[in-house]
Amino acid sequence: MVSKKLRHAVLFEKTKTGIKCLVCIRECLVRDGSAGFCRLYFSKKGKLYTLAWGKVVATEVAPIEKAHVYHFLPGSKAFFVYLPGDSLLLNENIFKSEEELIGKNIAPEKLASKAKKKKVKTIIFGEDATYHFEYVLRVARVAKRIGIRSIAITQGLINPAAVKKWSKYIDGILVKIKASLSPGFYSNFLNIRNVNLVKQVLK
Repeated sequence: MVSKKLRHAVLFEKTKTGIKCLVCIRECLVRDGSAGFCRLYFSKKGKLYTLAWGKVVATEVAPIEKAHVYHFLPGSKAFFVYLPGDSLLLNENIFKSEEELIGKNIAPEKLASKAKKKKVKTIIFGEDATYHFEYVLRVARVAKRIGIRSIAITQGLINPAAVKKWSKYIDGILVKIKASLSPGFYSNFLNIRNVNLVKQVLK
């Protein structure tokens, strides 16, 4: 499942029983040869890999308000980047096959360049950007160098450690709360046992 093309994950801790992924607040313990809850982070021989690096489903230019952003460069155009997967829909539908994720491979530099050619001021990474942490970080770094800002849309499940790293290059994180933070909903559908963790992210 792990090929030479896959990228190492950035946020994780090694434990005696596996690797703890620190990308989202679930902090999955990923055992060797398996993936976390999101299915986009995979452990192999003591290393954690991101399976989603460079995968983009679609892009478009649209008013920034389409993302429900009304006080950040209002009236401007944004370059929307749609990524495979949603924390409500992380299932077999995001894979072409057992190993291949849907989407087209686009290098970070190429994606930022494409946004530049569209003459936009902002790149917006669609929901849920959390599980594409490394790729979004790299694109945002490149975009910042060429004068383009970045916004990431999440469901508030991102780990505070990931927020800290993103904050150096991401200009805004939009959090979409589900079901008014209903504990039952978050437990049954998102595998989040404690909604207070989401509230801590919002702080």
